[in-house]
Amino acid sequence: MANVLFISTTTGYAWPGSEELWYRAALGLLHSDSRVAAWVHRDIARSTQIADLRSEGGDVAAWRTPSLLDLAAYRARLFTPFPRSLLDRFDTVVVSTGSLPSLAYPHGLLSALLTTKADVVILCQFNAEQLVISWDERARVASLLAKARKVVFVSEHNRDTASRQFGIDLSAQPVISNPIRFTTDTYFGWPRSEMPHFANVARMETGWKCQDVLLDVLRRPDWRERNWKMTFFGEGPDRLHLENLTRAYGLGDRVEFAGYVAAAGDIWRDQHILLLPSRGEGRPLALLEAMMASRPAVVTDVGGIAETIQDGVNGWVAESALLSSYAAAMERAWADRERWQEMGMAGHRRIKEIAAEGAVYDLMEVITGAKTRAA
Repeated sequence: MANVLFISTTTGYAWPGSEELWYRAALGLLHSDSRVAAWVHRDIARSTQIADLRSEGGDVAAWRTPSLLDLAAYRARLFTPFPRSLLDRFDTVVVSTGSLPSLAYPHGLLSALLTTKADVVILCQFNAEQLVISWDERARVASLLAKARKVVFVSEHNRDTASRQFGIDLSAQPVISNPIRFTTDTYFGWPRSEMPHFANVARMETGWKCQDVLLDVLRRPDWRERNWKMTFFGEGPDRLHLENLTRAYGLGDRVEFAGYVAAAGDIWRDQHILLLPSRGEGRPLALLEAMMASRPAVVTDVGGIAETIQDGVNGWVAESALLSSYAAAMERAWADRERWQEMGMAGHRRIKEIAAEGAVYDLMEVITGAKTRAA
């Protein structure tokens, strides 16, 4: 029987898509009679998913960002937010993190991972060429990568980038795509509206998700002359800024903010195309679900996106999130609008291939070292 502790480093969001993979693996292990515990930030601890994990028998504890008093005690070695003694109680510790440098952000976590007797498995959900990594972070994270039993990535691109960033050959480490919450065996119905409806489904975080770049494209004269509507789905720290920018650009009559919508089917019932001008990604769940809903996407060549979208077949790939690059990709998409439904169907066929790979079972097998799915 496996004895596994899951730690999530995510903060600031109730339940982003990055949590789905470890959460479903945790449920799968519980259903196979393993002992499972989870240590999540209190932002995540409030979610219905964590409530479900508790009801299935998982032990859950919430960690928090340390106060100034906590930090003073930590520096005096009187307080450790992530005690090694806790980690040592488990056979395996699985850490789900955004970028690899973020392993150094929660106070005490990296030290505990470097010294624990438990096996360590790292699940990296994000990477980007633009990450600024200090010398100390690089050295300490590289030590953990060398110690870890497995380092799981959600895209080959992110794995290869991490090898270069940390000076370690990670080519033998597994790549496991994120699971999809919304699935359908048939093509999703095409919206009835003849007016093109654009959707951005992402955290309101312009530093990485670049919704401001998208608005900058749409304010240009060519786009003002066209007939379209734009809806942003999601929440985050930059929502107010984006609402202000929308008004400043004079787009208030065309751009809507719908907030967080949990069900992908509710999003894609009325939307024709996903616009995702990211500077960095893993393999975004919003893109996978849009493809499952038979919708094409205008994306950037970051993370695992180019492993998922083939330019001109099921979407359009900009070289980067630079304004000129993304604007050119949107122009190609507009010129192809008679093919949007056909390209969305191609995306649906592609995502069915990816979804059939059994991501959750793959992660469970990495954690336990044993086969977990039926033959």
